[in-house]
Amino acid sequence: MSRDDTLYLDDRIDACEHVATFVAATTPQGFATQRLFQAAIERELFILGEAAKHIPPAIRE
Repeated sequence: MSRDDTLYLDDRIDACEHVATFVAATTPQGFATQRLFQAAIERELFILGEAAKHIPPAIRE
């Protein structure tokens, strides 16, 4: 069973919103020293990339 393409777009939007929330909750210095923020943002960037791989070329254009 394949997921609907719009769900991958939703995943990307959610990941971007999560990154924005995480960035707003810390400072550059806090980010540099807090592994929790680094890991959270890294995970969301991974989700962005994985979801992008599943979006058909016709939708990307």
